[in-house]
Amino acid sequence: MKVLYIMHVPWAWIKQRPHFFAEYLNKDFDVKVFYKKPLKVKKNNLINKKQEAIHITSFFVFPFKRIPFLKRISFLELINVLLVKLQLPSLKNQDLVWVTSWAMYNHIRRFLPPDINLVYDCMDDELEFPDVKNNLSLYNEALVVEQELMRRANVILCSSNYLRTKIVERSKVNRDIQIVNNAISLPTIEYVKSQEIIKVLNRLDKLENIFMYIGAISSWFDFQTVIYFLNNQEEANVVLIGPNDVKIPSHPRLHHLGTINRSDLFFVMGHAKALIMPFLLNELIKSVNPVKLYEYIWMAKPVIATSYEETKVFQDYIYLYDDFEDFNRIASAILINDLLAKKNKEESILFLKNNTWAVRYDSVIKCIRKI
Repeated sequence: MKVLYIMHVPWAWIKQRPHFFAEYLNKDFDVKVFYKKPLKVKKNNLINKKQEAIHITSFFVFPFKRIPFLKRISFLELINVLLVKLQLPSLKNQDLVWVTSWAMYNHIRRFLPPDINLVYDCMDDELEFPDVKNNLSLYNEALVVEQELMRRANVILCSSNYLRTKIVERSKVNRDIQIVNNAISLPTIEYVKSQEIIKVLNRLDKLENIFMYIGAISSWFDFQTVIYFLNNQEEANVVLIGPNDVKIPSHPRLHHLGTINRSDLFFVMGHAKALIMPFLLNELIKSVNPVKLYEYIWMAKPVIATSYEETKVFQDYIYLYDDFEDFNRIASAILINDLLAKKNKEESILFLKNNTWAVRYDSVIKCIRKI
């Protein structure tokens, strides 16, 4: 079966849900991956390597909707439609088209044959991202396209229950949606430290009492809570690892060490006293089923995360906080060893073996085979 997999995340970006599903699909089908070429992403944030086993190609579109004096000129989008059509293989020759975003569907909806099966994997509430929400023209277009996509897709997957409820209410299209949470790719004993990570590990060796965050650093990151904690606990250091698109506040014990290869992730987390997920609780975050919590739990270390519906699922394994004082209380107790990991290594591994990407893919493939 021929599958055209169209994703909005660059293949070289830190490995996420679209990458894992593309890899698993390629084991069963003839998959061609096309991702939208990023325009503003820093090169040092692009670290995930292409895999020879998968056909991976980028495609380009003009960002008309993000240019103030062009965003209301609707016919310009037809240029992008033609441009995408020229760059993608013929859709009529595909058995299945998979899109990871309303925006990816928008690029193909005008020439997608009605008899081609379509899968929509909704991994985030994209209409809540600031660049969409704060652009009225783009937001209104997204609403229309999302509603059409909800009707057109043969299979709809959602990464969280909150997200499913949100897109049904917003689109007013009530239909069957499969909840497929995020997951973990378990590390293997064959992992070997890369040469690039040695410098990072050497820097970590010089720091004590590390509270570590790994992931994208953007507008949702709760810097206020982190700075409050650092100002109240002079023995603590906070280390951030991941790509950033916002300015990181200056503090002598707040360290941003850039982006690392995924294969080095667990080596780096081994240097942490605790692992943290300090997120501002907004509509975007409420829909997030956090991949990093699965990865954090693997380490059997204390974990602190913002409390909301999707993180409460993990509360037997992690500590949840509601405000900066609550975070400081929990982190301070961890600092003096009054609070330890909620579960030991064996208990953590048992939980995670039921929450791997392979397990998730099993439920996905059942949905696909039905169509």
